[in-house]
Amino acid sequence: MADNVQLNSPTTSGALVATDEISGVQHQKVKIEFGEDGVATMVSAADPLPVSAATLPLPTGAATETTLASINGKLLAIGATSTLNSTSAALNTLTTFTGTAELNNYSDVLIVCKTDQDGTLYAEFSVDGTNWDSSISFIVLANSNEIHRLVKGSRYYRARFTNTAASNQTFLRLSSYFGSFPQLTSSLNSVIQKDADAAVVRA
Repeated sequence: MADNVQLNSPTTSGALVATDEISGVQHQKVKIEFGEDGVATMVSAADPLPVSAATLPLPTGAATETTLASINGKLLAIGATSTLNSTSAALNTLTTFTGTAELNNYSDVLIVCKTDQDGTLYAEFSVDGTNWDSSISFIVLANSNEIHRLVKGSRYYRARFTNTAASNQTFLRLSSYFGSFPQLTSSLNSVIQKDADAAVVRA
């Protein structure tokens, strides 16, 4: 069976209808038109169907700008610097820098500190942002690079540093970072403080 169907067969007086013969069945070919009442515009590259995805209804449970904004607000970056618990302001002798209580959904806090005078670094945690029941202290020797990683959980955190030396600092670089950090390591030939929490490895 060939394509196309002759109307008024067996004569040829009728119109010839365009079809596509598939497995013995004729499938009529139809061109698509669109337009308002009284108007018929053939679909073409110059006149495509006026369909906008913005006007189509979303399936149930589909993401919208509102739901995506809500999800994005809950997603955490790999790490974030704490500006409230970081400082580069040098301290005079026997003075203290005290950070500001911060609460977020990051699991860990990483503290990095270096200065040219001996001092004591504190990582402090609180369940209410007022009572600092957990205060972990670290002895910081002059010109040593101090770094610690602690599990913060859902508690408030703040950093504190006291210059315990008899001289004023000429520099202080104290930085706090929030995130999820792996266990720290340190090479065997590095200077390891007694209160270091890094695993010592051969490098």
